[in-house]
Amino acid sequence: MAEYRVNNRIVSDEYPNFESMLESVYKTASRPLCMCSEPGIEMQIAKINGHFVIKRIDPTKAKTILP
Repeated sequence: MAEYRVNNRIVSDEYPNFESMLESVYKTASRPLCMCSEPGIEMQIAKINGHFVIKRIDPTKAKTILP
């Protein structure tokens, strides 16, 4: 089970409406953080074959996350 911080909320990939939540965040400039390490790793939301998924972001495009 992976956990992400999305809009200041911690959710897991097992969250009942996870893909719907990703779709709504996809339409904004917000990026989820993977909580596998502190303070979080910036991720991106991608639309692949009509489904929304969280992927690693290209390190050259990631912003530095400060605590």
